Amino acid sequence: AQCMMLFDALGDSQRDVRCYTIALNACGGGGSLVSPEQGWHILSELSRPEKMAIWTHPEMQSAIIRFYAKIRETQKAIQLFESMDDAILDKDESGAIFCAIMDCYAKMGEIEKLLALFEHVKCKHPTKLSSVMYSIVLNGCAHSGLVDEALRIFDDIAAKTCDVHSQCIVAMMDCLGRKQQLTQAENLYNSYKHKLNLKERV
Repeated sequence: AQCMMLFDALGDSQRDVRCYTIALNACGGGGSLVSPEQGWHILSELSRPEKMAIWTHPEMQSAIIRFYAKIRETQKAIQLFESMDDAILDKDESGAIFCAIMDCYAKMGEIEKLLALFEHVKCKHPTKLSSVMYSIVLNGCAHSGLVDEALRIFDDIAAKTCDVHSQCIVAMMDCLGRKQQLTQAENLYNSYKHKLNLKERV
């Protein structure tokens, strides 16, 4: 892929966190453009002592977790997250790390771990909360049939901000729809349709 050609063309000293993150995000399984082997090669390069500052950067750590999740090395993703110290998790950019591991838990069906980590973030790292994180948790609840838990979380979002993100609204509607609570889903849509940018269908 052209992404990796550009990455390879850069000299070692020119490769910064952003370069490594973009390259690793392109690697993996499914619809990824580059094979997992290229991802492993990038991780091997990042393991060198002189690359430690890049390896430990929150943006890079979240990309590594996502890469492990894509290639179904979920235990490696969890081990990496559990090995992180507060020096990394307290950084401003660490919200991406929490989102990455929560998404991993959601895809594994580990809803209890997902919700426990979400509550931990709310208590210990409240500034890391984001619409992306909320939508991951709501989607996890939807796939696990936890409507009451999802409603509690959604009400918490609505109480904290009048600007509820469309991702969260759609996730909550999906959760209600999966449990055949169609009237509630329709009421939610009518309350927030001005934020969804959806054209009315005749």
